[in-house]
Amino acid sequence: MYMRGVRTTFTNDLMKDAVLNFMSQQLSDERMITFAVHLSDNQLLRVSLYPDESSAAKALKEMKPFTDKIKQMGAKHETFEGPVSNFQMNGGLTLDQLLAHTTS
Repeated sequence: MYMRGVRTTFTNDLMKDAVLNFMSQQLSDERMITFAVHLSDNQLLRVSLYPDESSAAKALKEMKPFTDKIKQMGAKHETFEGPVSNFQMNGGLTLDQLLAHTTS
């Protein structure tokens, strides 16, 4: 499993809300899980989990035109990514079980 996160600092809260609503409609088939954390009135952390690094790269390519426009509007993007390990979830769900449901 592979994770990509983007912390975005917007120029104001209206821009943050508008972009969040727009991005929530732009779903990549590659993503397994996505969630957003509101760090402040104008800062958002969006985290997506993918089955593997190639799926994450494909999703990044799909989203690039949108993220470029967001940057042009004055937002600051900080990206971080990497392989996921030590995944735990209440109820005993393991990383292997989660990945087993993503393969065709």
